[in-house]
Amino acid sequence: MKRLGPTLCLAAIAALAGCEETDECRDLVKLKAQYEEAAVRMRARAGMRDRAVERAEVAEQEANKLLERLGLDKSETELDAVLRDRAEALGVKIERGTREIPIGTGEGASEKQTIWNFVLTAKDTAAAVDQSRQLAGSPPLFRYVALLSDEKSWRFRLGRSEVDKLDIDKIKPTPPPELRKASDIPSELGFCGASKVRGEIAALEAEIESLSEAAAQTTVAMPKGASWEGVRRRALQIQAEEAEARVILDDQLSAAVRARVPVKAAGVEGAVVILELFGGAKEKKAFQKELTEKALQALKPADTDRPNLIRYMTMIPAADVRRKQHGPEHNQAPR
Repeated sequence: MKRLGPTLCLAAIAALAGCEETDECRDLVKLKAQYEEAAVRMRARAGMRDRAVERAEVAEQEANKLLERLGLDKSETELDAVLRDRAEALGVKIERGTREIPIGTGEGASEKQTIWNFVLTAKDTAAAVDQSRQLAGSPPLFRYVALLSDEKSWRFRLGRSEVDKLDIDKIKPTPPPELRKASDIPSELGFCGASKVRGEIAALEAEIESLSEAAAQTTVAMPKGASWEGVRRRALQIQAEEAEARVILDDQLSAAVRARVPVKAAGVEGAVVILELFGGAKEKKAFQKELTEKALQALKPADTDRPNLIRYMTMIPAADVRRKQHGPEHNQAPR
């Protein structure tokens, strides 16, 4: 019994110590929960890798196909060469320049747009409209800016169509969550199962590490795919707005030619087609008579202080939808 006494005492002490959770165990259990949460997140990321990469590749291919089809992938030098060839074929003068166009709602906020100015050889509205159509043919897709007359000569302006792109190649992978190391938690005397918890944390840490590469690829592929899809949507929006603007302009200019009403200006400002005609009540009546009922309903008289000038505005449906969806800061489309 004397020999068993110390042994029983130690066992009793050990039992008592095992019944009390140490700071070490409490900290390890909390840390394990964090590792478990991180592992769930990493498994989800890694599991989406193949689908995310495939979607990103498809989105990039579709966007580039559309850009190529619309000629929006061409450099400014290539676009300039196309328009100079067209101008030479028509015998008209061409000059490339830039202009500042307002953007957003901030005072003075603007961006630079490349425009091409043409001095036409046309002597009347019909010839001017015909030359402008040939110069503005698509592809490449240009922005119709304005057809202008001083009653003696004609000028025409086209703007470059550009699709905003994020710097997709600069997208960086999201690293695994930063977690405290189990080795940073000091060991204490006790029998609360700290060694087992440390082993479980080590296993979770190894799993997270094994998933890191696949998870990182997902965090790059997902925003990359979304960015390319955004490029495609913006290109389609430009195409829709420009197509609708051209239809409105063609209808109105053709009506003016048929009515023999001289045109002062026709162009696009943001979400609106603007038409200015020389004349008064007689010319207004003759012009409107040549329009369809649908075109008449869309036509809105605009105020002007100049005598002998008729001014109209027509909303471009696609641009108006964009403006209503995204707010007034999106009202100015590059033209």
